[in-house]
Amino acid sequence: MRTLFFLFLLSITILSCQKSNSPDNPTIPPGVSSSEIGSITSNSVVIAVNVSADGRESITARGVCWKNSPTPDISGSHTTDGIGTGTFNSSITGLIPGTTYYVRAYATNSRGTAYGSELSFTTSTPDVYVTGIESNGTKNVAKVWKNGTPTNLTDGNFNATAYSVFVSGSDVYVAGSENNASGALPKVWKNGTATTLSNVAESYAYSVFVSGTDVYVAGEENLPTNLVARLWKNGTSVPLGGSTISSFASSVHVSGEDVFVGGDNISPTYVPNAATWKNGTMTTLTNVYGVIYSVFAAGSDLYAAGVEKPAATTLAKVWKNGVGTSLTDGTNTSGALSVYVVGSDVYVAGYENNATKTVAKIWKNGVGTSLTDGTNNAGARSVYVVGSDVYVAGYENNGAKDVAKVWKNGVVTSLTNGTNWAAANSVFVK
Repeated sequence: MRTLFFLFLLSITILSCQKSNSPDNPTIPPGVSSSEIGSITSNSVVIAVNVSADGRESITARGVCWKNSPTPDISGSHTTDGIGTGTFNSSITGLIPGTTYYVRAYATNSRGTAYGSELSFTTSTPDVYVTGIESNGTKNVAKVWKNGTPTNLTDGNFNATAYSVFVSGSDVYVAGSENNASGALPKVWKNGTATTLSNVAESYAYSVFVSGTDVYVAGEENLPTNLVARLWKNGTSVPLGGSTISSFASSVHVSGEDVFVGGDNISPTYVPNAATWKNGTMTTLTNVYGVIYSVFAAGSDLYAAGVEKPAATTLAKVWKNGVGTSLTDGTNTSGALSVYVVGSDVYVAGYENNATKTVAKIWKNGVGTSLTDGTNNAGARSVYVVGSDVYVAGYENNGAKDVAKVWKNGVVTSLTNGTNWAAANSVFVK
């Protein structure tokens, strides 16, 4: 009798297990029916995914996983893009340019994780844009280089300078100045076509930033009464608060709805003080001589690079939310001319004198690296970071003339042949 009862219980258990896997109550992984490669850049890609079935259990995670060898899974790099079935786009960022990656979409329910078909893609090699000047023997010509190939922005009849470059989509914007018979005029070039921002002689445009359809340019206008910091939005001057004595704007950076500007402001005692503006409201960073040459907004943090002279020596400094940090010990003159922030890493480009010559330098999180050996004068004027690659634009003297240079991870390329004076002032990588 006990034997029969045991067999009866065993049969119920088997039927129960079979029922849990029956079509009426499945416990199977979800279905990932398709994924498709979307837009690819040098460091990012968009993957279109369709999670077609949930296996009759709730989808608790979905996304894509990737690596640079076949069969990626969620134990490695992966995105998390919500829950449930349906189509969605998943964005992968921080990739290495010119690298082949393998990617699979995934979806997870209580039964397990299912993967879609494996796809592969190769990130593009980025274009490197540099702007600056090269003399034609008598006048300085404003120039932009794309991957080392130069294009003249001015005809060489008058002196001109290109200070800043920004690329948005397929459009290349450059800020600078070009002289006429009366003096320098601030200009912005879009794909080589110039717009004059002011007809007041001896006025300059130093920085350009494009946000959506809006083009912001920072510079200065030389009014009859004083030199005034200027911000132009789509060619129209936007007021910046500050001194009635003198001020100038050297850099602009836009983050969301906020527009940040860096420069200096002359105090009532006629001392230039480092200053930043947020949406036109000024904050003074120094009460001694100081200048901000570059600003960069990252999340809720504002970084500024420039110089301060608390004693006899000018110091390279970087400020985070108004708090300054010296990059050198003050033994020799130094300056910080550009700042770029990626995650928790802060890159600064500039220079430091070695007592006889000026050395081009790059600092990462306050640790300096020399780009030149100090034999000849040199300087680093702009830094741009893509993935693990650090690009720096500047110059190095060849013993007779300054040569426009660009460094990638410390390896230098000359943009000019050294016959005439030249310099690279800004770099943008896309």
